[in-house]
Amino acid sequence: MLVKMNFADGLQECIYQAKEAQSKIQAEPDPEEKDENSEAQQAQEERIIADAMYNSVIRAQYQLERNAVFNVQLSGTTFTSGFFSGNQLFTSNVGDSRVILISLDDGPGSTQMANGQNILAKGVTVDHKPDTPKEKQRVLARGGKVAQAQDWRGRFSGPQRVWVKNINSPGLAMSRSLGDTVAHSVGCSTEPDIT
Repeated sequence: MLVKMNFADGLQECIYQAKEAQSKIQAEPDPEEKDENSEAQQAQEERIIADAMYNSVIRAQYQLERNAVFNVQLSGTTFTSGFFSGNQLFTSNVGDSRVILISLDDGPGSTQMANGQNILAKGVTVDHKPDTPKEKQRVLARGGKVAQAQDWRGRFSGPQRVWVKNINSPGLAMSRSLGDTVAHSVGCSTEPDIT
């Protein structure tokens, strides 16, 4: 709940500040220039929203590290959010939670529901797993280890996890999270993917 409130407050504040700055910079364009500038203005608004979502996640991590009522060294969470601006969906993703967009659709791949309507489910975000090449490279470069857990007999089981080298900790099964400061010390990241 703390992360959700921090993110929402931070997102609202970042969007407000960015739009205030934008309004101070922009003068009202000539009517003939409006059409030419509308695409540039839309791109600028999209950048404002994406930057605000990104900064809000980073701010939430900062606040968790300093103000959490629990120890975040070995505790953390994934984070996923969606934000509609007009008919455009922006997402923010940290970890292995997912945004799935479900829409009414009769097209290929749709599923008929009991009420007769067809829906289409589309994955929007990508999971941050330690064994994907980009994520693994970052963890290894920061001194972490990516491997499966081992039982007392030396048998490997379960998903690939992030470990501190030569220590069986933290064993995080994702490569990005909020909190989890020990895992962050060996390459896990708070950096969200914004789509």
